[in-house]
Amino acid sequence: MPKHLHLFISRIGVICNVLFVYCFVVRHTKDFIGNQDINSVIITLGWGASFILNIILNIWWLLLFTSKKNINVPIWILLINLVMFILQIGYLAYIIF
Repeated sequence: MPKHLHLFISRIGVICNVLFVYCFVVRHTKDFIGNQDINSVIITLGWGASFILNIILNIWWLLLFTSKKNINVPIWILLINLVMFILQIGYLAYIIF
């Protein structure tokens, strides 16, 4: 798999995580953006894609780490995605239970 693909998907994960935080803030406050088309894209990427992408990325990183291969992603991207994944799992557990 090309090295740049992993970096690209990781960056998309950061963007989706930022949109997840936006969705969380809007859910507990008021909507900052009035355009419904933009809101639907933000909600889809924030609530849906961020969960799925974080699961895929964290499993991918775990497999690379256990096989002792080099992860060609800056550490800050890894940390943001990992922390957001933990927060998303906690939020999902809060909603379910």
